[in-house]
Amino acid sequence: MLQPLLYVNPELGDDENSGSAHAPLKTISTAIKRSTSDCVIHLASGHYTRKGGELFPLILPSGVQLIGDIASQGDGVIIRGSGIYNSDRLKAQNVAIAMAPDSALKGVTVINLERKSTGVWIEAGRVEIENNCFQHCRREAIFAAGTSKALIFDNLFLDNKGNAIFMANNAKGEICHNQFQGNQYAIALNESAAPFIAHNRIAQNQVGVFIAKQTRPVLRRNIIELNQEFGIVISGNAQPDLGLTQDPAGNIIRQNMEADLRNKTDEVVISVGNDLNPVTTAGMVEFAAAAVPVTKMGMTPFRDVLSHWAEPFIQVLVENDYLQGFPDGTFRPDAPLTRAEYAALLARCFDLPRPLGAQDAEFEDIDDGFWGKGAIAKAVTMGFLIGYPDDTFRPQAPLTRLQAIISLAKGLGLKGGNPKVLQAYGDRPLIPSYALNAVAAATQNSLIVNYPKQSRLQPLHDITRGEMAALLHQALVVNQKLPRLHSEHIVDPLPYLPTFSDVTFHWARPFITAIANLGLVQGYEDGSFHPDALLKRAEFASLLSDIFAPPPVRPASIFFDVPSDFWAANAIQQVYRGGFVSGFPDQTFHPHQGLRRVHVILALANGLNLPSAKIDESLNYYLDADEIPDYARQAVAAATQANLIVNYPDPKILNPNDEATRAEAIALCYQALVYLDQATEIASSAIVRFISALSD
Repeated sequence: MLQPLLYVNPELGDDENSGSAHAPLKTISTAIKRSTSDCVIHLASGHYTRKGGELFPLILPSGVQLIGDIASQGDGVIIRGSGIYNSDRLKAQNVAIAMAPDSALKGVTVINLERKSTGVWIEAGRVEIENNCFQHCRREAIFAAGTSKALIFDNLFLDNKGNAIFMANNAKGEICHNQFQGNQYAIALNESAAPFIAHNRIAQNQVGVFIAKQTRPVLRRNIIELNQEFGIVISGNAQPDLGLTQDPAGNIIRQNMEADLRNKTDEVVISVGNDLNPVTTAGMVEFAAAAVPVTKMGMTPFRDVLSHWAEPFIQVLVENDYLQGFPDGTFRPDAPLTRAEYAALLARCFDLPRPLGAQDAEFEDIDDGFWGKGAIAKAVTMGFLIGYPDDTFRPQAPLTRLQAIISLAKGLGLKGGNPKVLQAYGDRPLIPSYALNAVAAATQNSLIVNYPKQSRLQPLHDITRGEMAALLHQALVVNQKLPRLHSEHIVDPLPYLPTFSDVTFHWARPFITAIANLGLVQGYEDGSFHPDALLKRAEFASLLSDIFAPPPVRPASIFFDVPSDFWAANAIQQVYRGGFVSGFPDQTFHPHQGLRRVHVILALANGLNLPSAKIDESLNYYLDADEIPDYARQAVAAATQANLIVNYPDPKILNPNDEATRAEAIALCYQALVYLDQATEIASSAIVRFISALSD
């Protein structure tokens, strides 16, 4: 009978049993045959071998977890054997275990003594390999290739004759918190592999990390020492990330016998923030200074955070005095968080001005003597939190992941997320309709961190302290208080957002990308945007219609040169009736005529009905103010005071009579959305900010 839980005991089990805890099966092979997706197979201590009835290779189906003794890293739960696995890429291979996408292997010891053999074989999808021991595999303990994304955490790799981990093709993933000893190569990378390698201890191997061909690994806070030949070898066209000025690597690379780092390539390797002596390197290595404090492995002060998935986030927050633990030296990363505790974290991490409409911080269930009263008041005043309709705050109530995401998006003023980014979540039907915009905005700003699966938001689960630390870290990155952190668990919105081939290095890229992410504009079929193309009146009308969809404020008008079947006829009528644009006295619109920058500003000022402004006070900022036509001076002044104006390359030069480009119109329209509180403000030196204009 198929069941979600199956138990296996090689000593007491029988493959004719039901597979329950009281009637376990004898072999993993039978358990796999009976398993369904999302099945967990529990292994008792003992030896799982061909002699005991196992059929190798063991092929873990998608969604199946094979779990032994996690606490001991598989001590006593021994899977030893080999069989021919017919790889799609490399044909017949001697393999102990092959893993399908979304499968997991935890708490076992894997041994493969066959010649040229592999412990675990992965070719596609995301798999989890945690708290295992890999010993005496004759070629490699783990082979990851194809498009695989292996999460390899907290494992022991001991005395494997070839490679402990070998990654090739386009394999990605994370290799974190593992120990490597006695292997020929601890980690070997080939072709275009690009894993994240962090918090590992790599000692007493022949070579620590071998980085070849076009690989692009990121190495952070590893200890690589006492290896018989080299700590790190770089060859071919490999481009490892050994630190950035804003993200120092913090690796300790020392006491390796021949060299700590050998660069065999023709390119300079940059090292930032590593404990690496230039005397012990070979080849071209440049040592650059870090712009932020360096965090090295093992500096997290909490004993219960070491090897936890959220450790990197917690560590950065502690170092920057945003987090504290408990008096007993623990952090309790998996404990739930109450609303009061969350308010205390917000008060410690942020000091933001009170937004319009923020709730007063008086609640019937918060007494003057309550420990969190001040923090709650500050969090509410900043706009992160609100109370309940009955004037209570419910400080001891647990906080869900969804509530935390909505709160951070609201407090940070994140708006206008592209709903397409919600495709990142396999459980998106669990997101209530009222929260879709907030979750989309948070996702688009790389705020969301999911564990164990990046595709599972788990919005209704109570949030843990570790999860909250990760979200707070990302919120502080959004708020430009912390540098970015590499993590496989941060949800990447880019695969779901529009991109344009010709705006990568364009000055208006932030505006174009942001407004496209809102789903308000599109590019051309060839993937381009043509940012410097001159704008025609019909195109501008279509742009205004798509972005603002203005309601009518005046009757329609007939334009003799805009027939009813003209492609932009409806858009022209909509923006005319909405007050953005007008026609000419002879009842024509001139749809194919270009327009000047001042015309774009005038249209936005009219359509948004901007309040009047003091002309001299605003226009004196511009060095070419005398070129602004008299009929547009009030509109330009009003747009300046509303922070709508975007000038590039010099913000003090308006160029009012230059023909407007698509990029310039998009930038001005995006600022109009910010003015309407429908978009998140962009940091750009091209924006003319009225306050700074006055100060100049």
